[in-house]
Formats: sequence, C-alpha cells, structure tokens
Amino acid sequence: MSVWQPIAGGVALHLRVTPRAGGDRIEGAEALADGRAVLRVRVAAVPDRGRANAAVLALVAGALGVPRG
Repeated sequence: MSVWQPIAGGVALHLRVTPRAGGDRIEGAEALADGRAVLRVRVAAVPDRGRANAAVLALVAGALGVPRG
C-alpha cells in the first residue's frame, strides 16, 4: 500500500485530511473502501480561507524535513 506516487518533477502524496481535530498529527496509512491508499492527517485548523490546507502543508513538510511549498 503506497500513499505516494512518482510524477514529473516530484511525487504526489495522497492524503485524507480531517480539519478541526484536537491537534495536528499524522496517523499513518489507511486503505479507503475503494482500495486506494491514503495518509491520514488531522489538523486543528478550520477549513476556512485555506487555514486547514496551510496547516497540512506545514505538518507534512515538517515531518519530511523539507521546506513548505
């Protein structure tokens, strides 16, 4: 089960994000009902004006040790 896929110029990371969670954390890989693999991510930020997306980028970039992009 792979949550990433090589693409031109990098990789695509398949995520399942839950905003308004109790904190920011990466919970690990899980399989969806259709068999696709995703990385389960929870962030405390609300899904308003890109706040949750920004929190996801910061969390994943920090976990990978790369600059936020």
